[in-house]
Amino acid sequence: LLGRPEAHGRLVSGGSEANVVALWAARNRARDEKGIERGRVICGANAHVSYDKAADLLGIALVKIPVTESYVMDIDAARAAVDDKTIALVALAGSTDLGAVDPIADLSDLAEERGLHLHVDAAFGGFVLPFLSGPVPSFDFQLPGVSSITVDPHKDRHTARPIDAQDCAWMATLRGEADIEATPNPLSLIHISEPTRP
Repeated sequence: LLGRPEAHGRLVSGGSEANVVALWAARNRARDEKGIERGRVICGANAHVSYDKAADLLGIALVKIPVTESYVMDIDAARAAVDDKTIALVALAGSTDLGAVDPIADLSDLAEERGLHLHVDAAFGGFVLPFLSGPVPSFDFQLPGVSSITVDPHKDRHTARPIDAQDCAWMATLRGEADIEATPNPLSLIHISEPTRP
């Protein structure tokens, strides 16, 4: 489904947690492999609020760049924003409000050029894009620069939400146990408070 059968993942409480875990792994890898402390993550101005939460929790800087008239990340602005403190790029694969897909193939190239973690937030699009007819932009592990992906089965796969009104999501990674181990306690779950129905 995500372009690589050998991908590993973790089922977590929701899309927000999946995004936090992906950036947690990116932060720890950059710290351990490159010595980068308090790194920067680049995302589009229309990124989900969970990235603001992740930046605050993880002590990293979130750099929001402009989106185009089509509501996708401006690749030229992304390229210009990358510096030696940048640890990750975040791309949307189907924004929930408009279904917009960032230029993920271009971001994959940028991630490879600069040695960055590319996280694809496919919470909405992960279970929609693979089943569309006609040309669909590449967004998954078929692109060599993609490091992790969030998919959220309750969005369109009609899975039930547990009774506590939380949802579940899957954070997938090609690095397998290396990224799972990059999070300090892989058995713990982070429960992030989000507005839910009363």
